[in-house]
Amino acid sequence: MLTRMFVAFIVVAVTLLAEPQPPLHAESPANDWIRGTLDQLQIRLRGEVFDPDGMPANDIVAEGGINANAVSHPLEPIVSGNRFELWISVNEQNWYSMWLRVASKDGSLVQYIRLNMYQVRQAAIDGIKLTLQRPTRVMNVTVMHQGEPVPNAFVKTELGYGIELRERTDADGIAKFRLLPTQKPTRFTAWTEDFRIGGFSFNRQPPRDPNADQHEVELSQCRDQKLRFVDQDGAPVPDVTFVLQMAAMPNYNYIGTNENSRLTTDANGEVVYPWFPDWDQHHFYPDLQTREWIRDGDPEMIDDVAVLKMKKGLSRMRITGRTETQGKSGNQGFFVTLRSFQGERENQSDGLFAFSDTNGEFVMDVLPDATYCTWALDSKWAGEVSHLIPYQSETDTITSPTLAVKQGQKVEVIVTSGESEKPYPNLSVNFAREHRYSWQENGKTRHGTSGPQWWATTNDEGIATTVSLPGELKASVYTPLWRTEAEAKVTRSDDPTIVRLHREFDQKRTVTGKLVLSKECDSSLQNAEVKIASVDGDYDDQQEFVVQQDGSFSFETFATKIGIFAITQDGKAAGAIVATEPDSHIVLQMRPTINYQGQLVGDADQPLAGHKVWASVQLEGEVDYSRRASFSTSFEARRIETTTDSLGNYTLTGLPSEVKIGIRASSIDDPTATRYLDNVFLQPGENRPVDGISHDGDRISRRRIDKQVRRQELREPWNQQE
Repeated sequence: MLTRMFVAFIVVAVTLLAEPQPPLHAESPANDWIRGTLDQLQIRLRGEVFDPDGMPANDIVAEGGINANAVSHPLEPIVSGNRFELWISVNEQNWYSMWLRVASKDGSLVQYIRLNMYQVRQAAIDGIKLTLQRPTRVMNVTVMHQGEPVPNAFVKTELGYGIELRERTDADGIAKFRLLPTQKPTRFTAWTEDFRIGGFSFNRQPPRDPNADQHEVELSQCRDQKLRFVDQDGAPVPDVTFVLQMAAMPNYNYIGTNENSRLTTDANGEVVYPWFPDWDQHHFYPDLQTREWIRDGDPEMIDDVAVLKMKKGLSRMRITGRTETQGKSGNQGFFVTLRSFQGERENQSDGLFAFSDTNGEFVMDVLPDATYCTWALDSKWAGEVSHLIPYQSETDTITSPTLAVKQGQKVEVIVTSGESEKPYPNLSVNFAREHRYSWQENGKTRHGTSGPQWWATTNDEGIATTVSLPGELKASVYTPLWRTEAEAKVTRSDDPTIVRLHREFDQKRTVTGKLVLSKECDSSLQNAEVKIASVDGDYDDQQEFVVQQDGSFSFETFATKIGIFAITQDGKAAGAIVATEPDSHIVLQMRPTINYQGQLVGDADQPLAGHKVWASVQLEGEVDYSRRASFSTSFEARRIETTTDSLGNYTLTGLPSEVKIGIRASSIDDPTATRYLDNVFLQPGENRPVDGISHDGDRISRRRIDKQVRRQELREPWNQQE
């Protein structure tokens, strides 16, 4: 799994002082940016601030935060004239990023710096140079509830790295945010004092454009929800502090948190949360603020109480490692990662982070007998990747990691867009070096891939620059609407390794089309509905609309391959197509829909009564196996659900022909799990016997459901911080 520290897609323009420039304090020794050892290690950040005309900005204020698991701890820089500085205790807590905000006292000018942990060392050495800007982008967020605007609501926009802006809605239910030109939201959360809440994340479905200046948040009424924390014996677990993460279904779209989301269990292991949305379905989990306890499975509703099982965290062993560099840079201040797939929870990795101290040493509390992938990462240096077992309990053996850090080879990623291949500025480019290795777990050999990930931002010429060791390097772009990647072979050379990423279209194209009823259809195109979605793997775009009276339609999209599904208002005619040439006018033939009948049986072929069955209409684009698709190459265009009768019989009505349809049912043992039955491709007017049973115009199928079901845990991925 990716670490949270590596999920920042937008970096506000910040200029770090280049090496040829004089240091901020020429009289200071070269290593005055670091002091202390091991857990007491501190790193100093210093900066200079200028106004838009390049003159020192003396009347300034500064604030910041350091981001740990689901919380942000405040930073308070010391300001003197146009300079600021602060010492950061970098090894006291398991954090992953930080931010600073510097502004004029009247708030009219502002600038931010956002740093991942691997960027801190070089920023401390070089110093930071900031130029204040005037916010020029106005973003309006309208808060609605049941079709009405909501005045005086709280609205929070997250800009990544823990940066939050808050406003209240006006009489028209609109909150106005003033942003710098390069700033983009990653999530909105809105709530009211009378217990209504709502929100959405831009990296989840449905797709939303962070470049848009108009957004809408729908509130839901909340209710009290009691949560009870128990250990594996059912005993209460008191005094557990956590942040409750909540996602809207079916897209697991996280609505965000606020000060009400931070909770602590009482002596009975319970807490009542009054901001629990009154939805039919919920996905939620506690982000624990302790390592003493570990979540053991998903929440379970028992007598209207959400019961969360906990287990004690494993005992760890403290080990000491060190970093070693080539040259005169020194071994101190490097950011180090140890990551293991053998975490304390199933399907969760164990990530440990630290900075090497003034002696080049660091300490980690590792899990016994776990194999860790290890590396050091820095803005200007590259670390070798290896793996080892730091502590073997059977022999009580400690193996101390020594992490080599070397001068890297320069890499340039050139990002362009459109037919003219114009530069794509201010775009975050992700880099990854993969290390494949094996380990022993429960007597079996397992295999995995891990390694460092980091970011660089394209300049005005659309070029992102970094360094890497010779070998394979992946470069990718990950935005809410466009994603792509490329691989490069980095070699030793005086010239940089060049990687090119291209966005085929730099603006949306208008796609036109028309629905046409076949002669067999007894229906009308009046108010026929159309769903479209990108299936090219590079863009995330889903839209729904109603066609014109003559069946014509149009929409705008960036996608190069588009799945289009249409159905008449009465459900008697439907059509589907995957358009690979969206520049041409699309004609979509509508054919009569078909009924699909079947019977479900369970153990001993006994009919399953009252069982949920559904058909999933899938449109799929061609998969390019030479690269990994960043977005889906298929989409569910329509879902038809029903329930079996007392004899296990069911009928799925209104299924389209000439398109792939998956027939699914809920599991016998777990109604939330899915059981695959069949994939069908119905032909127009199909009428043929199945299992010796035939009905005019219908297809009949008899299916048996086994109890063997593969369950997949759905949870917020580790790469949530943006």
